[in-house]
Amino acid sequence: MMRKLLSLILALCLFLVLPLPARASGMGEMAPYAQKLIQYYLHHQENADDVIWDILRQMEALDPYQAETWRNIMADWSWVNTDMPVYTEVLPDGLPDDDSLCIVVLGYALTEEGYMQEALIDRLVVALASSLKYPNAYVLVSGGQTSPVEGVTEAGRMADWLKKKGLSEDRLILDKQSLSTTANAVNSYKLLTGSYPQVDSIAVITSDYHVPWACSMFTTVSNYKSGYDKTKPLELAAVAVSDTGTTADTLLTQAWGISLIADIPFDENAKAPELYPVVKPTEPPTEPVQPTQAATSPQMQPKTETPDADEASAEQKFPILPVLIAAAAAAGVYAFIPKKPRKKNRRARPKMDWSDPDS
Repeated sequence: MMRKLLSLILALCLFLVLPLPARASGMGEMAPYAQKLIQYYLHHQENADDVIWDILRQMEALDPYQAETWRNIMADWSWVNTDMPVYTEVLPDGLPDDDSLCIVVLGYALTEEGYMQEALIDRLVVALASSLKYPNAYVLVSGGQTSPVEGVTEAGRMADWLKKKGLSEDRLILDKQSLSTTANAVNSYKLLTGSYPQVDSIAVITSDYHVPWACSMFTTVSNYKSGYDKTKPLELAAVAVSDTGTTADTLLTQAWGISLIADIPFDENAKAPELYPVVKPTEPPTEPVQPTQAATSPQMQPKTETPDADEASAEQKFPILPVLIAAAAAAGVYAFIPKKPRKKNRRARPKMDWSDPDS
């Protein structure tokens, strides 16, 4: 009974002196907003910038933490499909020259007999050139068993090829589980953040037509996991490709993958949402306003007298210091009362299911 009474006193004291805005928890009420963001970008791309800004503003009013996570997801999704530089045959200059960089090579389906196809070998040629340019970087090869040959994986074949070309085995990291591009991103992130804490950034190696899909998955996983689970973000530092001269429209697949990562429903047959006008707040004037003569006259100078009677009365009616002292005392007594162990009431997080189709 005493513990309950002290808890009530402490709660009342904190309520009086520390009024905080309530936060929505979990992904439940935010899921419809995230679905709208994905659908608007899927159907309208950059033409939906104002509407996406408006949806994020609505999310921020409910939960600024989740809004910030989705702001990062959407910004990077747009960047990958518009302004992200893509390099051919080798990674660019200027990347970290130590083991904080990991070169991630994405797999490609093996033949029925379990051998690498030309498309995958072309990616490895780019990876090898890039690993020679950055000799201290790790090289992560990602791809599972995509042939009927038991025990033969894309990652295993890639690692063998790179070792034969002289790459040191202690630089290699193998992901032998991934069977899709989305899983490539998820498993690579788990491996690097879990076992290689020194890695801060990644450089992706793939084919030219595969870039938007692959990179949107990697940026989404990093933004989502670091935003919701407070794990380490991994910067997408650069992309280098084998040049096939082809492109692919993967925007629908990207939208599907982002929904899968966030564990929210996705309707690939949903009707395109209509754009609506958005009125953004105008920027305040930046030029300083010259004071008028009246404003600088002695009669218009700000008063420096003590507060009037009404203000003094208001302060006497709400004594802050005694309330703070009472709160501290209650907290101190509460801390020494034995408590029964209980489970933490942790904020609900979306569950991620990676049983997606093969790439």
